[in-house]
Amino acid sequence: MEMKKNKYIVLAIVLSFLILALPNISKSVVSSPSHRYHVSYAPILTVVSMPENVTPQFLGCRHTTNPDKNWVNGDPLEELTVNELSWGYNVVLALDEDAVAKWGIDYSVRAVERADESLVAQYYKDLRIREIVTYTSDNSIEWMNPDYAGGQPSLYDEAYNLFKNKFNEGTSIIIVVTGQETQDSYIAGLAPDFSIVGSNTMIMVRFQVYFVDDNLVQHEVSHCFGCLDHDETVDVWCVMAYKEELLYIDWVEEDGNWFGPYNSYVSRSYLFYHYCESCDVILKGSSGHGFGGNPMRLWPVPL
Repeated sequence: MEMKKNKYIVLAIVLSFLILALPNISKSVVSSPSHRYHVSYAPILTVVSMPENVTPQFLGCRHTTNPDKNWVNGDPLEELTVNELSWGYNVVLALDEDAVAKWGIDYSVRAVERADESLVAQYYKDLRIREIVTYTSDNSIEWMNPDYAGGQPSLYDEAYNLFKNKFNEGTSIIIVVTGQETQDSYIAGLAPDFSIVGSNTMIMVRFQVYFVDDNLVQHEVSHCFGCLDHDETVDVWCVMAYKEELLYIDWVEEDGNWFGPYNSYVSRSYLFYHYCESCDVILKGSSGHGFGGNPMRLWPVPL
């Protein structure tokens, strides 16, 4: 009887300890930091100095032209006024003053329209630029990614607060191009981690070089449809793949333009337009539901 009594006393002590510990456990879970954005890193492209008489054809070459390329009248800028499909996703394209100065509006439009070629051809997802806006960003902001800003202002938050009402006007995706340098200028693109099309699907990109920029936009937009990154340990060819390829004194040829030669490691996401099997499943089902079965709204969300 005494042994049984002691057993209950020990059990009561243990339960008391757990009850007292619960508030601390809950607090640690709630306050733990979490990344809210998918990040694409800028490629570090080292150009190799070559003699003037050496032409690209005599060195290694990567041909990265999109196999699904089907530009209207041979110019992606023409797609600004032409619907590639009978329906699509309404896009607002926003550029800060530094992006306008560095790349211009026409280049930015072409990058977006080049970015949806595989999405149109394989998944019937047409990005339709319905509005182009420019704005002046706060030059004192030192961060692009809110996750890294530590509570300080970020370029992403600044743009989101400026343009979030566009979602109430029938906008599906907001694409923001920034040219402002920040402490995290090694970031080329951002997309929300948990996205609902027409609710919070704003991406931000910082252009790098022609053959990268359309892939960059396609990669970030694909996050809006539920696709996830494949880290460098995953050996897969996919526009979402971080695994790197060595360009060893290689030129890159895209759309008839030559770049390089480079001696650099470059993410496969910047060299490839198609999707792996897991992303293919997500994209084929994302017109109604996002990753994990979360509803994806194509039209304004009531406040």
